[in-house]
Amino acid sequence: MKYLLISFFTLSILFLQACKKDSQKTNQLQNTTQVLKDSVLNLQASIRTVSNNLEYQMLDPSNTYKTTAVQNNIQNFGKLRNAQRSVLTTLSSMDPGDTSSIVEMVVCADFEDISCFVSDWDIRKNNSSQVIKFDTTESYNHSTSLYLSSPDTTPGAIDLPGMEIEGYINGIKPFTVYKIRWWGKYRGYTAKDNGPINYITIIQDGKWLGEGIAGVGKDGSYVDVDWQLNSFQIVTESSSPLQIIFGNNLQDCWIDDIHIVQK
Repeated sequence: MKYLLISFFTLSILFLQACKKDSQKTNQLQNTTQVLKDSVLNLQASIRTVSNNLEYQMLDPSNTYKTTAVQNNIQNFGKLRNAQRSVLTTLSSMDPGDTSSIVEMVVCADFEDISCFVSDWDIRKNNSSQVIKFDTTESYNHSTSLYLSSPDTTPGAIDLPGMEIEGYINGIKPFTVYKIRWWGKYRGYTAKDNGPINYITIIQDGKWLGEGIAGVGKDGSYVDVDWQLNSFQIVTESSSPLQIIFGNNLQDCWIDDIHIVQK
């Protein structure tokens, strides 16, 4: 009996020690994941600052995407975005929980990972002549862009349905003003009815929140617009994910780095 009591006492101590170690490991994991989450948020704040600076710079008609100061911010934006993506990848490997709700982000909208793009975006083509592909030859930041083509080479005769891509944005706060920005290059004939030729539409809970139009021409004119930064703002009404739709009705369209930041 005496030996049984000693054995039971010894086992109890070992069990408590094991529980203590497990608790310490859990606390360490929680602390590490919190540090990573804070890093994601801090990087988002920096991305917002650089994105705002880029919009201010591009409002100056003397600047283009090739201007040295603009390119410096473009490269900074890319570094911050890549750093944030790396932290999120590490966080996801440590915490099996969903990491997409930590911060507002348009997933796979830098168009550098084709498998990621195919996984997270839906593509709607309305005829076999329409083209969508990654393009390494046209880029504002010496990287890859997304090329979309809705061929129609007759002036003012755009009568075919355009093409769209659709994704979702998580990590949204309710009753918050957001800016949606993207880079685009456009070439082709516009419609005689002056309808939108390139656009991004944002929908939340089935309700239209706003739309940004780019590459605008009119009366069947021909547009040839080099890389420019486009933007518009919305106000959210809930924390539900945002539905984002990009549509193109032009012969040639390149887009890159669709992103969202709090205003």
